[in-house]
Amino acid sequence: MDDDLAPICAKLNLTAEDASRLHKKFQSIDTDGSGVIDTDEFFAFIQMEKTPFGQKLFALIDENGSGEIDFNEFLVGLWNMCTFDEEALLKFAFQLVDEDDSGYVDNNEIVQMVKSVHGSKFSSKLIPHVKKVMKKFDQNGDGQFSFNEFKNCHKELPLLFMPAFTLKNAMEDEFFGLGFWKHARQARKKDMRAQSIRDFMKLNAECQRVAHPKYSGDGGMQAFKKSKPKRPAWEKSDLDPSRMRVDDIDPAKKEKKTRADKLEDRYAKEDKTGFRRFDLDVNEAKRDRHEVKVERKDRARAYTDEIIKGSKSRQIRENKAKGDYTGPRSKPPAPGSRRDMGKRK
Repeated sequence: MDDDLAPICAKLNLTAEDASRLHKKFQSIDTDGSGVIDTDEFFAFIQMEKTPFGQKLFALIDENGSGEIDFNEFLVGLWNMCTFDEEALLKFAFQLVDEDDSGYVDNNEIVQMVKSVHGSKFSSKLIPHVKKVMKKFDQNGDGQFSFNEFKNCHKELPLLFMPAFTLKNAMEDEFFGLGFWKHARQARKKDMRAQSIRDFMKLNAECQRVAHPKYSGDGGMQAFKKSKPKRPAWEKSDLDPSRMRVDDIDPAKKEKKTRADKLEDRYAKEDKTGFRRFDLDVNEAKRDRHEVKVERKDRARAYTDEIIKGSKSRQIRENKAKGDYTGPRSKPPAPGSRRDMGKRK
C-alpha cells in the first residue's frame, strides 16, 4: 500500500489499498514498463473490441491530451465506468452525442450513437427498428428527443445499448468485481458526483492536480528530463545526414495485435489463392478442399429384379418355400460318384 495514492483516492471514495491493487493490474497491462498505456493495450487486456464509444470514453480520461493514459488518468476513468448505474451510463452516452449541450438529440444522432456503441458488429437492419421506436416516443413530432424520451426508447429496445453495458461489466469483472466498487458507487450516487460530462471533466482535472507525480507516466522525472534534453538526432555521430531516413529518427509505432487478431491470422484469413495461410505443406495447399468424394463402384451392391434384397440365406429359404430351389445338393448325383454309389446300395 502506498500512502502517496491517498489524495486522489479521497476524491474517488477509494482507499489507498484499493488503488495499490489497481496499480498492480495497471502494471500487468503496461507490459513495456513505460508508465502509460494506450487504448489498444487496454481493450486487448479486457478482450473487448475498441469501439468508437470506448474511444470517446478514453478521450475524456486523457486529461492532458497526450494520446496515452497514465495510472492517475486510468484510475479516474475506471472509477467513472465501474461506478455507473444503468441510468447514469445511458445519460453519459446521451451527452456524448449532445455535443452542444442543448439537452436534445435528433434521429440521426441517435443512429450514430448506436453505431458507435456496436462498432464492427453494427447491422444496418437495426436502423428501421431504431427509427420506428423513436417515432413512437416523439411526443410532439419535432424529431428532437430529450433524455427521458431517449430512456424510454432504451426500455423498448434494450439490446441497442447492450454493448455499452457489456463493456462496463467486463471492466468490473476484470478489476476485482462489483463488490470492490460498491462503496464508491454508493458514495457517487449519494453525493450526485460527476453526473454530467462537464462535471466529470472537472473532477478529472481536480484528481490530476492532487495526484502524486510518480504515477503520472514519467515517474516524477519530468523535471530531470527538462534539465537534460535529448540530443537531436542530426547531431549524433553515428548518423549520416545525407542518408538519414525519417524512420530512423522517429520510427512508426507498431500497432499491437489483439488476441482476436492473432486468432484471425492463425485460423481465419485466406490469401488470394483461397488457401489458408497456415498450410505449410505445398501438396496439401494444392489439394482441392471441396472436391467431390470418389464413389467406389466396385463396392456397390448390385441388385436386380430377380435377386431378393437381403442375405444369401434368406434367398435360399424363400426359394425353397416356392419349390424353386436349385442348390448344389438338389441336382442328381454324377454317375460313378460316391453319392451315386451310395444311392445304389
